[in-house]
Amino acid sequence: MITIFAPDGIEEVVAGSDLAAIILEAIAADPLGPLLDGDIVVVTSKIISKAEGRVEEASRRAELISSETKRTLCPAR
Repeated sequence: MITIFAPDGIEEVVAGSDLAAIILEAIAADPLGPLLDGDIVVVTSKIISKAEGRVEEASRRAELISSETKRTLCPAR
């Protein structure tokens, strides 16, 4: 059986936030928590970027996506 849930109680994440501690605390407080062996936690890149202080102007979005995207081209067969 797969159970998917998003725990409540995660406040605004800012640069320097201890993301692991924040997530573990929220999951432990959730009725579906705590984490058990074999559980999988999925975190968005946005919340990681905010915790790392990687906040940029929206006008640079396309430039930043391009600079952080890897492309692999396979030769035509």
